[in-house]
Amino acid sequence: MGKKRGIGRTALIVIVVVIVVVAAVAAVVLMTNTGKPTASPPSNSTGTGAGTGGSSPSNATLTTGFFEDVTSLSPVNWFTISDLDVLQLIFNTLVEVNASGLPAPGLAQSWTVSNNGMTYTFNLYHNITWQDGKPLTAQDVVFTFNYWKKYHFPYYAALSALIQNATAINNYTVQVNLVHPDAGFLLDLADLGMIIPQHIWQNITNPFNQSNLIGDGPFQFVSRTPGVDIILKANPHYFLGEPHFKYLVIKIFSSVDSALAALESGSVNMLELPEGTSLTQLSSYPSIHIVDTPSTMIYYISMNTQTFPFNNTLVRQAIAYAINKTAILDLAFLKQGSVANSVISPALSYWYDPQVKNYTYNPSLAVQLLKEAGFSNSSGQWVNSQGQQLTFTLLIPNQAPWIEIATIMQQELGQIGITVHVQAVDPTTWENIVIGTHNYQMTLGSWRLYFDPMLFLEPSFDSNESGPNGLNFAVFKNSTVDSLIQSAIYSPSLGTEKGYVYQIQAAVSQQVPWIMLAYGQDIWAVQGYTNWQGVPRYGLWYYTNFLSITPTG
Repeated sequence: MGKKRGIGRTALIVIVVVIVVVAAVAAVVLMTNTGKPTASPPSNSTGTGAGTGGSSPSNATLTTGFFEDVTSLSPVNWFTISDLDVLQLIFNTLVEVNASGLPAPGLAQSWTVSNNGMTYTFNLYHNITWQDGKPLTAQDVVFTFNYWKKYHFPYYAALSALIQNATAINNYTVQVNLVHPDAGFLLDLADLGMIIPQHIWQNITNPFNQSNLIGDGPFQFVSRTPGVDIILKANPHYFLGEPHFKYLVIKIFSSVDSALAALESGSVNMLELPEGTSLTQLSSYPSIHIVDTPSTMIYYISMNTQTFPFNNTLVRQAIAYAINKTAILDLAFLKQGSVANSVISPALSYWYDPQVKNYTYNPSLAVQLLKEAGFSNSSGQWVNSQGQQLTFTLLIPNQAPWIEIATIMQQELGQIGITVHVQAVDPTTWENIVIGTHNYQMTLGSWRLYFDPMLFLEPSFDSNESGPNGLNFAVFKNSTVDSLIQSAIYSPSLGTEKGYVYQIQAAVSQQVPWIMLAYGQDIWAVQGYTNWQGVPRYGLWYYTNFLSITPTG
């Protein structure tokens, strides 16, 4: 069995379940905190951010909104993607990403990698301070890595196992030795690796129940009222420069309708819109700008490759040709997004192979493949030589967009004589069946991909991950793909890993454990601000955007 990488299995399962449950709901980026406020909330904290046009940039408030409160806040023991998104405005990572999703300077202004890919030397910026005024040094970085290893936090399990040791060469130079080469190490740090202050966390001996929000990022924590709002304040001493506004107010909305009403009234400046939201009404407001940003969300059909009828590759290919992806995109997503071919999103442009086969809608070819698979249809029902009928159950969570997608699939497959029984269950039941026991035939799902594609490709398609509670719930077992995954994991450089990722995309496309349906699209409404910047995976919710976005008033 090869080495695993990325975040732990438990953490990945949590992420997958959360994504499936909220796939058609706007991103959740709220937080909790046990620390004390560092400043008084602004007078307009309940939501008049768009009305601060007369304010100077240093006093302006950017008001945004999200649809759920968070579960916990800790830079080492966060629970959901939502927690992470907000924490990364308070805590920086050693490495960040650029607009292409590739490594870029973070707290480290530069780094070198040994020829064997096992030793990384990071050179920190010299002018970084924690929000309590103390300097950030190499000792903080070493302490952070050791803290991960000491307490075995779920999201840092594999990263900490990959790091053999870390040493502070001097106050601003850190050397990290890995257990084995891993070209994705920098991208994993960019996704997850928030650095914490040693002088504070060395006194926290129960980090699973304690936290502290003294960070080094562009924003400081001010206050949180559960179910109402969260207030952050611009860090005036941030080493890359202070944001162009003073307060960031995150309002919690109970529904999409209430959030859109706040946007239309001018009390919200920036809002991520759920996929499938009609933009017609918003287009009548000249002050509201609709902004599309790269999304790494993918939507797919998963088939249990060890269960009839999907234990036959030709059947899986036939089903792929029988599905009208364009109709699904138009009806379930209101044309927001694009038809998918590869398991890697084109938003990750470095890793995406545009030449991967796309199963374009072709019912005639689907019928031909079914015949090649040994099925005949003389009485309106496909039957193989053993007398088995080609009919199956599509198990889905009882939510949008899954219900809409299932309805379209049921109609299209029925047109070529395949009967599909749709079983809609609550998300918890779906999780127990699909992820827990894999006792299903076909299902629908989604993933929000990481900057390092192997964090997704290994758990999804490595045969070692196909057991109960494994994320390879297609139970896909292919020795060629297994070998390519291991080679990618041990790659000494991103270029080498890219070659293997391209081969994995092609092999998975040919074998079709998943039928790729659509690539998501992050859609944002912005008013009262300009100079926004988007990055893959995070859209406008990334620290570089909050440093560039500027009030128009």
